[in-house]
Amino acid sequence: MLKLRPAIVIETRRAGSGAGSGSGEHPGAAREQRLVVELATDSEPAHPGKRREAIADVGLVGRTEVGDEVIVNVQALDLGL
Repeated sequence: MLKLRPAIVIETRRAGSGAGSGSGEHPGAAREQRLVVELATDSEPAHPGKRREAIADVGLVGRTEVGDEVIVNVQALDLGL
């Protein structure tokens, strides 16, 4: 089952952007984009929501930028997977 929530992108990174990555990346590395998103809250719009890491499939949704509104599936993290 999917558990979808609206969120705002607050940080973007390329997959594999840690140590050892660079100009020698293989072409498949650009297919994923690592994100940090802030989940929208239903009850208190004035209070920020939880921040979570997310992965975007660039081939399906395109590149995201800070400030973009996205829909994320939070089911796995809510279940502790």
